[in-house]
Amino acid sequence: MAYAALAPVFHLFRRLEWRVRDAALRTRFGRVGSDFVFDPVSSRFVTPNSLSVGDDCFINAGAHISGDVELGNRVLLGPDVKLLSGQHLFSLPGHHPRFLRASHESPEHIARLVVEDDVWIGAAVVVVGGVTVGSGSVVGAGAVVSRDIPPYVVAVGVPAKPVRRIFDDSTLRKHLASVGLDAASAEALLLRRSQADVASLPLATPSHPPRVLYRGQWSET
Repeated sequence: MAYAALAPVFHLFRRLEWRVRDAALRTRFGRVGSDFVFDPVSSRFVTPNSLSVGDDCFINAGAHISGDVELGNRVLLGPDVKLLSGQHLFSLPGHHPRFLRASHESPEHIARLVVEDDVWIGAAVVVVGGVTVGSGSVVGAGAVVSRDIPPYVVAVGVPAKPVRRIFDDSTLRKHLASVGLDAASAEALLLRRSQADVASLPLATPSHPPRVLYRGQWSET
């Protein structure tokens, strides 16, 4: 009975905490695009001033983001994703790793981490510094991304590697044109994917319901 009586007060404080943390973090981020949604209570942004976020991004609960990180537009991060652009120093003869620092300001060597437009990173994925996750790609839950992922592939595993292509080249060209990408940029994405030697991979065949909501409107699949 006591909990039932206090539940409305508890929820009020939770909502207030959410709004206060959300507002405070937005002033500290390096760049924030429009319609950025994230969980300010359960997520941790270690160096918010070096995080750049594009438009229409969504970060689920439990994220841990540190170092020099750039998110493109329309990026989706599942729960408990870790984007770690720094790494501790080790393997220097005569030096204990515990006492090595990259600078007075940081113990870690920072390497830029980029997640390009339209990427979906699944639950509990870890992405390390010096890596680019290419546009339109999907990274499966639990993967560890320690090297670049080309555009428009599905990547899984430890370390993550491409296992499926998203669209064949002809369909990808049509898709990119339909979402407004200029021809030169589209060809650059296709070239990057072809250089990654993924042409022999099977196509992704996700199951879709007969109708889906897209920007609030029903669309036939």
